[in-house]
Amino acid sequence: MMIPCASELQDAGMKFRPKSIPQHMLDISFDHGVLEIPKLRITNDTKPLFVNLVAFEQCKLGEIPAHMTSFASFLDSLVNTQKDVMILQQCGILENCLSSDEELTNFFHQVSEGTVVTEDHFLAELFEEVTRYCESNWNRQRVKLIRDDFSSP
Repeated sequence: MMIPCASELQDAGMKFRPKSIPQHMLDISFDHGVLEIPKLRITNDTKPLFVNLVAFEQCKLGEIPAHMTSFASFLDSLVNTQKDVMILQQCGILENCLSSDEELTNFFHQVSEGTVVTEDHFLAELFEEVTRYCESNWNRQRVKLIRDDFSSP
């Protein structure tokens, strides 16, 4: 259960926006090529909170919904490199209060490492929609045409 990283999504023509009025921190939506994510501020204080919430869900696997685990998997998919962090920061979705973009990238990988995400997790439908959008030849061709038009003299 993975989606392409932010730079690959951007290459496929997807836009990222901070959710204007999120109902909660997990209020992620995708519509017509726009992925809206609530603003997320990562500090040294939020790191253990994320890790502990995911660990708690993993201990109670099957007993309680694993929403934070799904969210951690989502963030790990979106952020593969420091370039992905930069994209999400420029869009106003991520605020990195850690020492570097590399530390944030590593944190997203570590928080979901070894976790179990069921196929019916709460973001499964969003993962499918995003993947379908990225695999669409029409979207890739449209982005290529736009880039070619703007790069020619």
